[in-house]
Amino acid sequence: MYRFENPSRHFESDDQQLDTAELFSSVLLIEDDRSHATLIKRALNGVVGAVRHESTGRAGIDALLESFTELVLCDLNLPDMTGIQIIAEVRRLRPHLPIIVLTSSSKLDDAVDAMREGAWDFMLKQLSGDLHGQMELIVRRTAERKLQQLRELEVRAERDAFWAAADTAQDGLAILGDEGGVVFSNTAFHNFYHSLHPSEEVDRLNIVDLLARHNFSVARDLHRELNNRSVDVLWSSELETEVTDRQGASRKQYHELTLSAVGAGGPTQNAFLGGLAPRVRYRVFWLRDITRRKEQERFQRDLLSTTTHDLKGPLNAILTSAELMGEYGGKDPARDSELLTRMSSCARNAINIIDELLSARRIQDGVLVVKPRWYRLDEILEDAVLDYLPMAKSKEIDFSGRPVAPDVYIYADRLALNRVLGNLISNAIKFTQKGGKVEVSAAEVDGAVRIAVRDNGAGIEAAARHKLFERFSRLEKHSEVEGTGLGLFVTKNILEAHNGRVDVKSAVGTGTTFYVTFPNGPTPPQP
Repeated sequence: MYRFENPSRHFESDDQQLDTAELFSSVLLIEDDRSHATLIKRALNGVVGAVRHESTGRAGIDALLESFTELVLCDLNLPDMTGIQIIAEVRRLRPHLPIIVLTSSSKLDDAVDAMREGAWDFMLKQLSGDLHGQMELIVRRTAERKLQQLRELEVRAERDAFWAAADTAQDGLAILGDEGGVVFSNTAFHNFYHSLHPSEEVDRLNIVDLLARHNFSVARDLHRELNNRSVDVLWSSELETEVTDRQGASRKQYHELTLSAVGAGGPTQNAFLGGLAPRVRYRVFWLRDITRRKEQERFQRDLLSTTTHDLKGPLNAILTSAELMGEYGGKDPARDSELLTRMSSCARNAINIIDELLSARRIQDGVLVVKPRWYRLDEILEDAVLDYLPMAKSKEIDFSGRPVAPDVYIYADRLALNRVLGNLISNAIKFTQKGGKVEVSAAEVDGAVRIAVRDNGAGIEAAARHKLFERFSRLEKHSEVEGTGLGLFVTKNILEAHNGRVDVKSAVGTGTTFYVTFPNGPTPPQP
């Protein structure tokens, strides 16, 4: 553990001696006898820093409020206040301020009473002899006690900071006894426990019993490690649980568990270690929620599986068409044209799959960034129609785009907009039967641009529409159609990044229309 420099180092001189003048750089002397005050101030010269003198108790308290004081020397016999009253007032205002009381030899009982009330030390006012040496001795004694107080405050502050950090940590922390009983636990651990068993008291928790209810194998391994007396215990495992929220919905939750040993209770003889070793009594138990990490890992596996599966179809079709072109090319122009159209369509399909996967990955990682600019909408739609004509032609689908006025502009990220149009158009072509029709149109509606992609395919049942925009969602009746199930998921996220929206209107047996709306930007271009 890293520690700050010992506070006493700041008050040591070059020869490692305690510098009381630095520690007590501002001193308050409360003494009603001016001649005594003069002698005392002279004796303090070089022992402490600046000395402020006040003749009454009330003036001394006022001085304490006005300026920063590091040491108080106070006569016990003052005309307006007793020494006990001054001590009580100083302790109220500055609880940790050192106080040295000054008394005559006939008033030693008063000095004892002052010490009971909180004075740090006392000194007899024997103003003859080596008064400077007496002052130096008593001030040094007070300084050593002050430094000890500073060290204790530092240790307490470090402890409080450590426990505050532990309690506010996102990971769960518990200190366990030999049998798995919880000695200490932070807020994250409490939340973990209550998420599994909200009706039980944490104070009665045994972590082995808790884990046994969900995974007996993990609980057994943990119990074995708790009984391992080695000082270098380090055990880790994973726990899968199922939690139910307030709405009754259940979800899987994953936690990484870690156990390490803490030596405590003094040394014990250990023959295996060749000498004294700390007696192991407690274990530190950490748990970290890795649900998001598991979801990301599962997402990566799904992406890989989807990529390898869905790219096989178009790539095999391109390979087959290329082989046929190589073998029979030039003999039948119509056949050649058909093969080229098929190759172009399959290449476009493969590109769509790759783009969908890359876009979904950015969304999953939270790094989908759009940089919208103004573009002429007619040029955007014309390019989209040309890109997907080969795909439509390969299925003998009538695909077209309605003309858009040249003065209509859209405020969007160009690549993201192309991705949205590509997803909607390719879906419309894939899910429309041979000989069907797909049409793209656009219009300005209430200060925004609304693009529509219509088809006269089989349509979508109302009960299935809520799943359309989920990741990897595929309707059962379209399971034989190639695709990742990511297109509409990506489309929805892109529209949300533009503060836009996507809507769907469909009727079984009639067809489907997807509407995407892009709000206008801050400064429309001048026509």
